[in-house]
Amino acid sequence: DKEEYLDEREDLINEDRSFRRSADLQLTDLEVRADAILQHLKQDWDSLATHEYPPAQRFHEVKAEYDTSPLLNVMQRLPKGAMLHTHPSATGSFDLLMDATYDSAAWIYLGQPKPWQPNRSLAYSDTLPGEHWVRIIDERAKSTNPEAFDRILLQSITLGLEDYERGDVWVHFENNFARMWNLVAAPEIWPAYMLNACRELAEQNVQLVEFHT
Repeated sequence: DKEEYLDEREDLINEDRSFRRSADLQLTDLEVRADAILQHLKQDWDSLATHEYPPAQRFHEVKAEYDTSPLLNVMQRLPKGAMLHTHPSATGSFDLLMDATYDSAAWIYLGQPKPWQPNRSLAYSDTLPGEHWVRIIDERAKSTNPEAFDRILLQSITLGLEDYERGDVWVHFENNFARMWNLVAAPEIWPAYMLNACRELAEQNVQLVEFHT
């Protein structure tokens, strides 16, 4: 019986909700109004079929929708208690890192992969880091398409749609960290990189950050 099933389903949902820590939480009138606004902003997405619902899709395929969502705008302005266990090299601005590759002290490794030094690893040093390292500005100058060069360089330290069909994404994820670390951790880069990361988090009302290096 469909009606009986729906009734039992509703009872089960209510029972499950009763175990939540917020089960006995009483909202103020202002909080009820705020919740109504959020529910209204979610209506456009909640009415979509599963195959169109952004949170059910691969993140990089729908990121543009998130970036223009009024929900994101609201969430960015809400105060947040804490961001726990975040890695600095995954938190800061990649634009800042790309800017650093235009310095003469920025290098790229074009040799055979080594443990924690995959091909196209980056570094920042006044002197040659070792064999098979070349200045990034020299490689960019040799490129027939500097914009494409920078796009490939950025892809080598970030995850994107191009990584979904390349097997174990976690391997590429770890390689990205390995490639960027000697650039991020350079004394000439690290302070400005971290300051910028903290500033961006503060702008989104994050109150506490636990960094793991």
